[in-house]
Amino acid sequence: MGRFDSLGHEGMGADPLAAAEALGAAVYHVHAKDTMLNRPVQATTSLLENGNLMDIPARSWSYITLGFGHGEEWWRQFCYRLKMAGYDGWLSIEHEDVLLNSLGARKVRRAPPERDAVSSRRLQTARYLRRDSMPWVDACAADEIEAEEAKRFENGGRTFAIFRNDADEYYCTDGLCTHEKIHLADGLVMGNTVECPKHASVFDFTTGEVETPPACENLKTYKTKVENGRVMVEV
Repeated sequence: MGRFDSLGHEGMGADPLAAAEALGAAVYHVHAKDTMLNRPVQATTSLLENGNLMDIPARSWSYITLGFGHGEEWWRQFCYRLKMAGYDGWLSIEHEDVLLNSLGARKVRRAPPERDAVSSRRLQTARYLRRDSMPWVDACAADEIEAEEAKRFENGGRTFAIFRNDADEYYCTDGLCTHEKIHLADGLVMGNTVECPKHASVFDFTTGEVETPPACENLKTYKTKVENGRVMVEV
């Protein structure tokens, strides 16, 4: 078992994407760090580097802020390779970019003033009432959706998907895949899951959780009920 530095290996000439697959189950912790490769310097000094960390122009490679060296698509591929290799743990971001260390300190939010017990109770009650008063929207007739099928509906400029599982239970989620905004109602419904029709991400529509990448963000779910043969959704 070992620790895996995502792009620390690139400075040594390795391909982190291939390494993630090759190491597989041996990976138990991942450090997410990015690198900037200085090709002109590498041509004369190779990838071996023990120079001054502050002398960026003279180095063959340097650590850089996450996302500045490799774009979003590369990081998506990296996370996907780790998932395929069996790793589903944390990615600890390491900041070693000497060029950005001198940026001003972040603004610190002031802590809210302390409330007495009565004010806190009133606030909690108001939040509960506001949460409990969300409107129920008539989405469709219950018999419009066959078992293990889905239906798209729009409300307030938003897209939702209604699912009916093989136990004749109805569920509702956001209607677009969190990977590339594809309509999930057009996907394959199996039991309590739906498969995105474009890249085959799989979601559990009862909880909204991702079961199979490339999607890595869960869906938001909404309460449903059937009244007088109509599917109602709390949005």
